[in-house]
Amino acid sequence: MPSRTSANLILASQSAYRQAQLRQLGLPFTTAAAYINEEVLTGENAQQTAVRLAKTKTLKIAKEHANDYIIGCDQTAGLDDIILGKPGTEENAFNQLMQCQARTVTFYSALCVYSPENKQLIQHCTQTKVSFRELNESQIRSYIQRESPLDCAGSFKCEGLGISLFESIQSDDPSALIGLPLIALCTALQHTPFQPI
Repeated sequence: MPSRTSANLILASQSAYRQAQLRQLGLPFTTAAAYINEEVLTGENAQQTAVRLAKTKTLKIAKEHANDYIIGCDQTAGLDDIILGKPGTEENAFNQLMQCQARTVTFYSALCVYSPENKQLIQHCTQTKVSFRELNESQIRSYIQRESPLDCAGSFKCEGLGISLFESIQSDDPSALIGLPLIALCTALQHTPFQPI
């Protein structure tokens, strides 16, 4: 493991889910909110949006903390040509889950890590294909009432009851669906003072 440094590790996210994931690695870190415009650009697909937003968040925090390691991330979901965002309301969550039931949605979990040593960005995007069960209106409304997934892209929490909505999950990194692809992050942190092992 490389020697420790005076640099900090900063997660460019206020997401409680991503913070919990990063804690799993046992690394000391702080957080900083990267308030950016997260609107989808015209002609942009779900993967391009996630990659752009992760990079934008990372660079915004790196401007203020140029001597620290910055982790930026973003996640989008694509159903055919539709980008599914955070629903915000129960009715939007219901509509999203009705669209997704009995179909496969692709989630794009983008990661961007800034290294202060060489001012380099390491980027990665993990795809996760989620096949939803056939669900009826009652099941969907019950799920939303029980878990309130209003702040989650795709309207579910896979680390909770949301797993019951799925038939299958296909991914190279099972942590990516929560929002922070930990396998890619561990790779990006190799040869840094924050290498987990």
